[in-house]
Amino acid sequence: MKMKKYLAIMCVAGVACVANASVVWDEGVDGDLSDDALNNATVLDLSMGSNNVIGNIGGSGIDFVDGMEITIGAGETLASVTLVDFVVSGGNTATLFNVFDASTAFLGSVSMTTGDIGSDLLALSGINTLGPGTFIIEMREGIPNQNYEISYNLIPAPASMALLGLGGLVASRRRR
Repeated sequence: MKMKKYLAIMCVAGVACVANASVVWDEGVDGDLSDDALNNATVLDLSMGSNNVIGNIGGSGIDFVDGMEITIGAGETLASVTLVDFVVSGGNTATLFNVFDASTAFLGSVSMTTGDIGSDLLALSGINTLGPGTFIIEMREGIPNQNYEISYNLIPAPASMALLGLGGLVASRRRR
């Protein structure tokens, strides 16, 4: 009985560590994201859970790129990048979501539309998940004033959760 209770607590703790949500960048508050994604992307500090970015591409009429650099640490997985909101204007209906590795090697892309709200942009880009490493996310537009919100969903790597569970089993056996 104690083992079941312990495992239930471990499961709740695992879910709780990924349940937080925060805005890590809001261009209306924090300033413009870099418009030179491949050479000088804005560094985002992600934590476990949902990390939202609220941006505007082309609001000044000349800024047609938002570049974000993210680092996935050891024991972490970027499970998804969800399109939370997307408002188009100026006759345009889509914006490019591009993914590169730290060496700027192209990994995947999708032309996102309002129909993709709620979807995983990584999966639509042909990328399942991203493991440890540094990556560049580029939002690219040709017509000004596209507003978006995306959510980086960072979770413990499956192996980390397995080790956490295994540690719990070992600890519970020692007590007997």
